[in-house]
Amino acid sequence: MEEVDKIIIHSLKDIGCAISDEVDCLDHFSTNLIIEAASKCLSLITPGLEVPSTLPMNMAARFQVGADIAGACKKLGYTGEVGYQTFLYSNVIEVRRVFMFLIEKLPREQEKTVVVPDAWREYCIKDLPFITEQSNPISTLASLTTVNARGRCDLELTQKSRDNTPTGLIPPRPAPRLRRFNNTWLGIHEHILFSEESVKSPAQKSASSESSLPKRENNDQLLEEKVEDTEEERKKKDRVELESLRARLEELEMSTKSLNCLLVQTNKEIDAEMNSAEQRSVEIQAHNKAIELLADHQTSLEKLDKITSSVKKKLVALAGQWEEHRRPLMEKYRHTKAAALLRENENEKQLETIYSLKEKLESLNKQIANKQLARDKLQEEYDQLPKNIKRSAYTRRILEIIGNIKKQKDEIDKVIKDMKTLQKDTNLLTEKLERSFTVTDDTIFRNTKKDEHSKKAHKFLMTLHSDCADIVSMVQETGATVREIREMEEQIEVESSRNVGANLKRITADLEQMKEENIVLSNQLKMLDT
Repeated sequence: MEEVDKIIIHSLKDIGCAISDEVDCLDHFSTNLIIEAASKCLSLITPGLEVPSTLPMNMAARFQVGADIAGACKKLGYTGEVGYQTFLYSNVIEVRRVFMFLIEKLPREQEKTVVVPDAWREYCIKDLPFITEQSNPISTLASLTTVNARGRCDLELTQKSRDNTPTGLIPPRPAPRLRRFNNTWLGIHEHILFSEESVKSPAQKSASSESSLPKRENNDQLLEEKVEDTEEERKKKDRVELESLRARLEELEMSTKSLNCLLVQTNKEIDAEMNSAEQRSVEIQAHNKAIELLADHQTSLEKLDKITSSVKKKLVALAGQWEEHRRPLMEKYRHTKAAALLRENENEKQLETIYSLKEKLESLNKQIANKQLARDKLQEEYDQLPKNIKRSAYTRRILEIIGNIKKQKDEIDKVIKDMKTLQKDTNLLTEKLERSFTVTDDTIFRNTKKDEHSKKAHKFLMTLHSDCADIVSMVQETGATVREIREMEEQIEVESSRNVGANLKRITADLEQMKEENIVLSNQLKMLDT
């Protein structure tokens, strides 16, 4: 059992139990350590289960913790006897069985796999839109690179315009960048955030393009007009035009969706028409062939008869050829099948022999290990014995022991023979008694009607028979009680090996603690009542 205890301690250390290196068997486990190990095993087996890993100071709470752990073990399928006493007043054999059961139930590392739900997988494959379709480009911001580059260009252009314009006037906004990237995401963001042309009407765009290269004489007038326009009016115009553009965009999206639906429907109708057209063409070809054949039906019938006769001859020839090829193949198949069955039977026999040899090897290894242990013990005893004693003394003692054993065996055989003869004699005597009793009972009972002495004799006979039966039953009961006493003595020896005295001391200590707790609680209740 030491190897089993080492395996249990190693597995408990792996799951995080604080077991010192000095503890090498379950006999050295304390009650707190047993509770901690059992609670950790149960929490790993059933993750949602909440089991306390430490014992409280209150005795009632301790019993509740032990009962909870025992109930959790029973729910997992433990068939042995388990209760709060298994963990609080531990017995090494029962604790070993419980820990072996819990360690077998622990989850393996291969079972800890993440399972993706089928609904989420189907949604990601079929229904989840692409990243470009998940957000509207108008509602997203441009990148920092675009913002910084555009701001840098604005600064350079404003500095140049300030150098060329008179003081006190607002410089014009820089010219828009090239239109190559307007259709990209970067171009759209930049167009929305920084360009004023995205909110202008087509007429204003043409006017701005015509006035982009004015003469120097009209520059002052344009600057004065821009100064007169306030920022609020610009914002209002921009908002109105943006709303109109958004409405237009929504209308275009709706129209594109409707057109896409129409396109899908038309494609389906075209496919259906193409399929029907193909079917009709096939039917027309069949009708044309039938019309050609009906024009000269006698010759066509003769041709069909010739074709069918030739096909029948070909089929008969092919069937004969197939039979010629089939017979050797079937014979070969049957031979191979019989050989395979024989091989399977031989393989099964060999496997059975291998398994039996493995079992024999295991039993022999166990016997060798036991004998090796016995040899080591005997060697230790031999080394401890004094070397001055001669071998002849040992041989004499061995021969004396053997002689005593033979004498005891002979005496036991004699006792057994005597017991058998006594049993036979008792059986014969009981049978004779029964027969004699029946005969005497019949003879006396016949004379009871005529003679009163026979009636008294019959009564005495019945009382004697009942008393004898009581004596026999009493002897049998005494024998049974003696056997029970022997069995009880054997059970007492077994229980004494289970540390019953230590558990009894702990139980008495816990009982005294519970009495003290009850006294304290009763005093507290009296204080509350007063």
